[in-house]
Amino acid sequence: MDKKQIIKGFLQEEVGNFELGETYKCVKLHKQFNVYIKLYPEDSIHKYGIMFGTKTKSIFKEYLEKDIGLEYNSRNAGYFINYNPNYCETVNNNLWS
Repeated sequence: MDKKQIIKGFLQEEVGNFELGETYKCVKLHKQFNVYIKLYPEDSIHKYGIMFGTKTKSIFKEYLEKDIGLEYNSRNAGYFINYNPNYCETVNNNLWS
């Protein structure tokens, strides 16, 4: 399993589907992800920790923006899912494909 697959699994489990008009805070998502890689799956704790080391933020942010297509607003504003249904559908399709 590579890093992108782990991030994708986290987002599918924790976020599910992105919703129109919702804001997803960068710091909160990153903190949740750090907890996730330390806890799940229980039989791979060391593997995940070694794979990511202390460099989770840039890999996580890059995946959200480049692979899923989320638009980064700012550290405080986070990722806003605008009211365009096509954008929301595209983001969700990218997450689940």
